[in-house]
Amino acid sequence: MPELNERILPFATLFGSIAAFLNLSRRLELVIVRASGMSAWQFISPALFVAAGLGVFAITVYNPVSAPSQGHVAGN
Repeated sequence: MPELNERILPFATLFGSIAAFLNLSRRLELVIVRASGMSAWQFISPALFVAAGLGVFAITVYNPVSAPSQGHVAGN
Protein backbone atom coordinates (compact mmCIF):
# COMPACT_ATOMS: atom_id res chain seq x y z
CA MET A 1 0.00 0.00 0.00
CA PRO A 2 2.74 2.59 0.75
CA GLU A 3 4.33 1.95 -2.65
CA LEU A 4 1.00 2.61 -4.34
CA ASN A 5 0.59 5.84 -2.37
CA GLU A 6 4.04 6.99 -3.45
CA ARG A 7 3.12 6.42 -7.08
CA ILE A 8 -0.28 8.10 -6.80
CA LEU A 9 0.74 11.23 -4.84
CA PRO A 10 2.36 13.14 -7.74
CA PHE A 11 -0.54 12.41 -10.07
CA ALA A 12 -3.11 13.32 -7.42
CA THR A 13 -1.34 16.65 -6.92
CA LEU A 14 -1.18 17.26 -10.68
CA PHE A 15 -4.82 16.38 -11.34
CA GLY A 16 -5.97 18.34 -8.28
CA SER A 17 -4.19 21.46 -9.52
CA ILE A 18 -5.58 20.99 -13.02
CA ALA A 19 -9.10 20.61 -11.63
CA ALA A 20 -8.75 23.71 -9.45
CA PHE A 21 -7.50 25.90 -12.30
CA LEU A 22 -10.09 24.47 -14.71
CA ASN A 23 -12.83 25.33 -12.20
CA LEU A 24 -11.47 28.86 -11.80
CA SER A 25 -11.28 29.23 -15.57
CA ARG A 26 -14.86 28.08 -16.13
CA ARG A 27 -16.13 30.64 -13.63
CA LEU A 28 -14.03 33.34 -15.36
CA GLU A 29 -12.30 34.08 -12.07
CA LEU A 30 -8.88 33.86 -13.71
CA VAL A 31 -9.97 36.50 -16.23
CA ILE A 32 -11.07 38.78 -13.40
CA VAL A 33 -7.82 38.27 -11.52
CA ARG A 34 -5.75 39.03 -14.61
CA ALA A 35 -7.90 42.10 -15.38
CA SER A 36 -7.30 43.44 -11.87
CA GLY A 37 -3.58 43.54 -12.58
CA MET A 38 -2.39 40.43 -10.75
CA SER A 39 0.36 38.52 -12.49
CA ALA A 40 -0.06 34.88 -13.45
CA TRP A 41 2.77 33.92 -11.09
CA GLN A 42 0.88 35.43 -8.16
CA PHE A 43 -2.15 33.18 -8.56
CA ILE A 44 -0.09 30.14 -9.53
CA SER A 45 2.24 30.47 -6.52
CA PRO A 46 -0.14 28.84 -3.96
CA ALA A 47 -0.32 25.71 -6.12
CA LEU A 48 3.46 25.73 -6.47
CA PHE A 49 3.95 26.01 -2.71
CA VAL A 50 1.50 23.19 -2.03
CA ALA A 51 3.19 20.95 -4.61
CA ALA A 52 6.64 21.76 -3.19
CA GLY A 53 5.40 21.18 0.36
CA LEU A 54 3.90 17.81 -0.55
CA GLY A 55 7.14 16.86 -2.30
CA VAL A 56 9.25 17.78 0.71
CA PHE A 57 6.85 15.92 3.01
CA ALA A 58 6.91 12.84 0.79
CA ILE A 59 10.71 12.79 0.67
CA THR A 60 11.52 13.66 4.29
CA VAL A 61 8.67 12.05 6.25
CA TYR A 62 6.59 9.62 4.22
CA ASN A 63 9.35 7.80 2.35
CA PRO A 64 11.50 7.00 5.42
CA VAL A 65 8.42 5.83 7.33
CA SER A 66 7.05 3.71 4.50
CA ALA A 67 10.36 2.16 3.37
CA PRO A 68 10.51 -0.45 6.18
CA SER A 69 6.98 -1.59 5.40
CA GLN A 70 7.98 -2.13 1.77
CA GLY A 71 10.99 -4.22 2.70
CA HIS A 72 13.53 -1.64 1.50
CA VAL A 73 16.03 -1.33 4.32
CA ALA A 74 19.04 0.97 4.05
CA GLY A 75 22.32 -0.88 3.77
CA ASN A 76 21.00 -3.98 1.98
